[in-house]
Amino acid sequence: MTQRRSARQIAVYWLIITLVSIAIFDSLASVALIYRYRMFNDSVSTIGSEPSFWSTYNLIYKIVRKAGWIDPSDRSVRNNAAEDGTELKLRVEPSPFFADDARFGYIANPGRYLQEYMRREPGHSEWKHFKVQATINEDGTRWTGANPGGARNVYVFGDSFVFGQGVNDEQTFAYLVQQAFPQWTVHLYALAGYSLTQAYLRMQLIKERIRKDDIVVLGYASFYDPRHVADPGRLRRIHDYKKKYSLPKSGPDRTHPRVLLSKDGSLVVDYVREDCDFNDGYCDRDGYTESEQKKVTAALIDRIADAVSAPVILLYFEGAKDNPVLTSISKNIEIVSALESDFDYEIRDRVETFDSHPGPYWHYAMFRRLAGVLKKYNRTD
Repeated sequence: MTQRRSARQIAVYWLIITLVSIAIFDSLASVALIYRYRMFNDSVSTIGSEPSFWSTYNLIYKIVRKAGWIDPSDRSVRNNAAEDGTELKLRVEPSPFFADDARFGYIANPGRYLQEYMRREPGHSEWKHFKVQATINEDGTRWTGANPGGARNVYVFGDSFVFGQGVNDEQTFAYLVQQAFPQWTVHLYALAGYSLTQAYLRMQLIKERIRKDDIVVLGYASFYDPRHVADPGRLRRIHDYKKKYSLPKSGPDRTHPRVLLSKDGSLVVDYVREDCDFNDGYCDRDGYTESEQKKVTAALIDRIADAVSAPVILLYFEGAKDNPVLTSISKNIEIVSALESDFDYEIRDRVETFDSHPGPYWHYAMFRRLAGVLKKYNRTD
C-alpha cells in the first residue's frame, strides 16, 4: 500500500514538473516571439494578453490543421482581421441598415444612420473609432442635398464606391455634382454590393419617368463583372467580408440576382441564395469565365441604354484601360474614363485606414471628371 502511494506520488510529482516546464518554456517562447515581432513592427508596443499570443495555442492549431481536421480555406476559422493582423469592425445605428428584397436582393431602409468603423492594431487593447453619416431617402436613394423638381434629373447608379461607403453624405461625388448644378436633381441609386444588375432592375421600375432631357450615369468597375453573374467566388468573398467586419450573416432568405445571356442574346435574370451556408454548394462550383462575365456586362449596359431616351454616361473608375467591355457597348454611350492612370496625381485615398473604400479625395476626383462632361448639358431653363 505504501509502495503504491509512493509510486502515485512520484507520478504526480513528474506530472507537475512536466506541466511547469511546459508553462515556463511556453512563456519564454511567447515573449521571445512577441519581442521579435515588435522589432519588425512599430505598431506593436505592448505584449498582448489574448490566447493567440501563446505559442502552445498556435502549436496545437498547426497540428490540427496538419492532421486535416481543419481546412485552412475554411472561412469559419478566420479571424475578422486585416492582413497585418489589425482587427476591424463596423457598427451601424440604428439597425438594421439593410432589408431583404425579392427584386434587388436587398435594399437600404430609409433613415439617417451613423456608421462607426472600428480598428484595433496588433498588440493594442483599445479600439480606435471613425464615424460617418449616411442618409437614405424614402425612395431608397442616398441623400445628395437635392431639390426635388429640378430642371433636369441625373440618375446615378453603382456600388459601394459610388454610394460613398465610409464617407459622409456631403462628401460623395453625387452630392458634389448636386452642388455644382443646383438647378438639377441628382438621384443616387447606389448601394454596397450592387452592380449594373441592380441598375438594370431599377431601370425597369423608373424608366417611364426618365425624360430625354435627363441624364443617366452608370458607375462601372471591372470588379462588377462577377457580380452580374453571381459568380460563386463572388459569394465566397461576401461571406469573408461579413466575417472580417463581424457583420451578421446573410441568412437563408437573402438572394443574389444573377444575369445570364440566352442563346438569342436576351438577358435572363434569376436568383441564387447569397449565403454559402444555404445555397446547396453553389459557392463550391467553378466560376464563370472572364469572357462570359464581360459579355453579360456589355449586354447589361446596352439594355439599360436602350430602355431610355436620355443620354447615358458610363463612369469607368477601376479596371484595365483595354477592358473589352468598353469597345463592345453601343457607340451612343459616352464613356468617361476616371481610372487612377487618367490623373496626374494620386486620387485613391482610403477611409482613414479603417476601411479600403475610397475617401473624399477620390470622390472629388470623380466629381471633377464627371462635371467636365456634364457641363455641356448645362443650360438655364
